[in-house]
Amino acid sequence: MVRRLCSLRLDWEIAPYLLLAAIALGMRLWDLGSGAISHDESLHAFYSWRLYQGEGYEHMPMMHGPFQFFGTALSFSLFGDSDFTARLLPALFGTALVVLPYFLRQQLGRWGSLTVAILLAFSPTLLYFSRYARNDIYIAFWTLLLVIFMWRYFEQRKARYLYFSAAALSLSFCTKEVSYITVFIFVTFLLIVSARELLARVRRRFDLHNLSAPAECLILLGTLSLPLFAAAIELIPGVDISPGVLWPKVLTVVLLFVISAAIGLRWNVRRWLLSALIFYGIFTLLYTTFFTHIFGFGSGMWNAMDYWIAQQDVARGGQPWYYYFLLLSWYEFLPL
Repeated sequence: MVRRLCSLRLDWEIAPYLLLAAIALGMRLWDLGSGAISHDESLHAFYSWRLYQGEGYEHMPMMHGPFQFFGTALSFSLFGDSDFTARLLPALFGTALVVLPYFLRQQLGRWGSLTVAILLAFSPTLLYFSRYARNDIYIAFWTLLLVIFMWRYFEQRKARYLYFSAAALSLSFCTKEVSYITVFIFVTFLLIVSARELLARVRRRFDLHNLSAPAECLILLGTLSLPLFAAAIELIPGVDISPGVLWPKVLTVVLLFVISAAIGLRWNVRRWLLSALIFYGIFTLLYTTFFTHIFGFGSGMWNAMDYWIAQQDVARGGQPWYYYFLLLSWYEFLPL
């Protein structure tokens, strides 16, 4: 054992990332609890505090997914309840985000991945959200982690990266509804890459065995996510499901799940079942508050999208079309 330890050598390639992570952590923790708690932060901290006090948690789409509440409640349990600990988990996730480009060196190159890590560490926007008790930085972390796992699968075709992808995707949906947009972007890209291959397979008696890695990732992301898009049926002209009517919602979710399962099992029984078990296992545990609020599962499956579809007409915080051009030119001048 001692000989093995002595034979280990430091991977100097990771040293710059660890240095950047240390600097990023210092920037994110410095005077973290002194700023005034904003409206969103107050809601997230209060309901996390209630969970920490043993009063439970029920999913409310207005405050997004359950992950941040469990994470902040854990922070309160370990370090006490304060403004600092309410923002501690975002600071840690923002720091971990800086290290993730290390795992994309083959795709971005050594200098390219290091440059990305530097930009992530010193980005004013990411620094702000790493010091803010909201779920934006978590989503950034889960999204980049999902990209890493998919690229690993592209290169190595090892099943574990599909399972890791399923876990990252589930945690993303347990964090914030922007995951619907993330999935749409990823699925669109994968569909463009593998469309010709899939069309040929469909013509051959729907044979989905031995597909390319992008096609398999498309099936994985698409089938796992499809039932969560059930509420999008209300976007169809003429479809209006009353809030108190349950059966159309259940029927839509079940139908989409059956379609997903049929495609997934046609592709690979073992890999799809394990991926679905991981995805829905995490989703169910968090949305039901570890089975203490069973109706939370339905809320996550339907209400999460339904609520934010309705909010599009409200247009909360609407800005002119050029808003992000101004924002990026003021704050993100380094990458630009």
